[in-house]
Amino acid sequence: MKKAIKLYKTGEFGLNAICKRYQIPKPTFKRHLLGTNVKAKEGLKSLGRVQVFSTEVEQELENQILKMEEIFFGLTIQDIRRAA
Repeated sequence: MKKAIKLYKTGEFGLNAICKRYQIPKPTFKRHLLGTNVKAKEGLKSLGRVQVFSTEVEQELENQILKMEEIFFGLTIQDIRRAA
């Protein structure tokens, strides 16, 4: 794949020629070429949902929710979503 990308970027071969020569589907090659194949590049598998917030922001939000609970200020799910 790296060799195919290098040949394409140097202009030696076109997209169709490279895909035929290396037997790579066009959508797959385009994904690797544009760098949108980030998840596959990492090689790490994660279970569960994709993390939206960084760990620091998530911890700050958690602390804020717990502080509101301590002073008996009830928060609904919509309130938490708005705060996020």
